Amino acid sequence: MQSNQTNADFNYSIDADSSTVYLNGSITDKFSIELSSFGATSCIRLDFENIRMINSRGILNFIRFLQGLSESQILEYHNVPAAIINQMSLVNGIIGPRFRVISFFVPYTPKDSDDQFMIKLNIEEVRETGKLPPKKHPETKSLLLPDVNEVKFLHFLKF
Repeated sequence: MQSNQTNADFNYSIDADSSTVYLNGSITDKFSIELSSFGATSCIRLDFENIRMINSRGILNFIRFLQGLSESQILEYHNVPAAIINQMSLVNGIIGPRFRVISFFVPYTPKDSDDQFMIKLNIEEVRETGKLPPKKHPETKSLLLPDVNEVKFLHFLKF
């Protein structure tokens, strides 16, 4: 495996068949990833765990990045924040047959409170049913329900 390289916006690692890109900070008008950095890897994994926000200019730059992928490359989205899942539903070009969501965060709330908890889900938890499962409060174990419009939020499942 090649050693990690560092840029102001991301770190990445490359092995024989795939590259993992760890995104940090914000996706804005300054967002840029040079695809040549990843060589001819067949799968690029984008890890969004440390992304704080994405703005409209960032979305445009992100789509330009996606358009630069070769037809043979697969893109996997990992640890996608709810705000970016919402953008995937609204903006063409972020999600598609070669772009797969693997894990993502969903806002959940208890029935009797406005507190919100971001719960990480894996695609396997929603793929077959097309529904967000109920979860338990991390401390009280009370029932938590998704605090999103499921149909709109899970739009990416259609691809």
